[in-house]
Amino acid sequence: MKKIYLLSIILALFLFLLSFRIIVYNTELYNDQFLKDDTYSRYNQTFVNNFSLNLINYLQAKEELEDYYNEREIIHLKDVKELIDNTIRLLYLVSFILILIFSYLIYKEKYKEIGKLFYYSGLINLIIILVLTVFFLTNFQNGFIIFHKIFFTNDYWILSNDSLLVNIFTEYFFMQMLKLILLIVLSLSILFILFGKIFVKHMMSAENSKKDL
Repeated sequence: MKKIYLLSIILALFLFLLSFRIIVYNTELYNDQFLKDDTYSRYNQTFVNNFSLNLINYLQAKEELEDYYNEREIIHLKDVKELIDNTIRLLYLVSFILILIFSYLIYKEKYKEIGKLFYYSGLINLIIILVLTVFFLTNFQNGFIIFHKIFFTNDYWILSNDSLLVNIFTEYFFMQMLKLILLIVLSLSILFILFGKIFVKHMMSAENSKKDL
């Protein structure tokens, strides 16, 4: 049973990493948040979209940063890029581990364990979502600061209030992106719980049928 819980945590982590990957380079989502945040009323829409696109391309190593940033911002964005790169590498690693796990379980015909794996991972994520909702969304500013202190080893993330980076990518922007990640994870977790429950029930029925024979 302990192994199932451990494997469920790995699968739960996969959902968060996958959800992050879905939104991190999504220009349409960025533009939608700029619209909701009234960014286009503060800055020219074409400028904002180009600014955002250049940053996304930089994070994907497709182009260098334009001359929008000071030295402090450039150092911080290098740190951000490294953090995102490491997160996506972790996604690939976790994906590979899960392929091995499911391959083994299928080979050993441990189908009931597969159902439990989906079920428990969904439950684990529901708990994580609840904790993150309380921690971040009830006081996002403090949560945002704690996040930066944990994942950045310097203070270059502390930028001036007149920074373009701060005024285009506002706290509201990041809060909405966090909500999107949690919403994706929540939707997938509910599907995992339903699938796991139905799958386990089906496998138990199949086992009982074999015993009756």
